[in-house]
Amino acid sequence: MRYTKNNIKNIPLAEFLAALGEKPVKSFDDMKLYYAPQRDDPEPMLVVDTKTNRWYDHATDQSGDIIDLAALKMRAVGNGKN
Repeated sequence: MRYTKNNIKNIPLAEFLAALGEKPVKSFDDMKLYYAPQRDDPEPMLVVDTKTNRWYDHATDQSGDIIDLAALKMRAVGNGKN
């Protein structure tokens, strides 16, 4: 299968995070709370809205889609964060 930007954006964020080994700390309605996969935080700061398939990081005030989150994770891996 050839992936387009729209195909990628339709991948559920919860599935993407699960593939990275991340599990939600809490779930409520359409929201899931995670530790940010690109940093080591003492508290879970990443909220995923499963209805809109978007995320928001309370620690950095950043938000976006799966492509934005994957880019953050890739930069973190390049800087030594697994």
